[in-house]
Amino acid sequence: MDAVEMLDHGDAGGDENLKEIASLGQIRHGVESLLDAAEHATTIQELQVVLLRVASYGKRFFRCDGYKERRELSQRLVNTCRLVRLCKQVLRKAGMALTIRQLKVLTPQVLIDRLLFQGRFALASQLCSDARVPMPHVVTQWAMKLAFNDMDDERLKVVLLGKVEELRSMNYTIPVAPMAAACLAAGRKEATLALAAHETCLARRVLLMLTAGFEEKAINVSVWL
Repeated sequence: MDAVEMLDHGDAGGDENLKEIASLGQIRHGVESLLDAAEHATTIQELQVVLLRVASYGKRFFRCDGYKERRELSQRLVNTCRLVRLCKQVLRKAGMALTIRQLKVLTPQVLIDRLLFQGRFALASQLCSDARVPMPHVVTQWAMKLAFNDMDDERLKVVLLGKVEELRSMNYTIPVAPMAAACLAAGRKEATLALAAHETCLARRVLLMLTAGFEEKAINVSVWL
């Protein structure tokens, strides 16, 4: 930290300090200690940013013979930064104060599921990237929530098909079959049929139509199998 502070003030001696630490073979230990400290400093965000910045700078001086060790240290830094972003967004947007250690025990997947249970679908979708949770999981839960509320069938079809087109334009994997199955479970057969028409896998499309009771339509589609 002293070396980075010196560099911030234009003192090139900071590099010499880090080179001395590197010559002692303590760079990896120092970077990991900074990352450990950053994981515990969740409530002191300014300090957390400084710790991560110093760890990122110090990592550049890490030299070893094995590629695996360098990759492990880089991955540790990336994962810590990802979890820091996740904790900050959850605190700011959902009022949930979590430390990184707590998040690791809870797991990002469970965090997303809890947000979905609370009906925070927009926030859950925003956090998918940092949480490394597939977007289709969130979309399926959102579709199920809509299917079981009192929205009329025509409006439900418009909303769900609009989401399918939106995801398609963003090149996301579209969970059409799970969305249709959620509608079918709620007794929304017309919405199920509308979604089934957008299912690219013909076998799944036929199965959805048969399950929903649209035998003739299923037979017409099955001709192409």
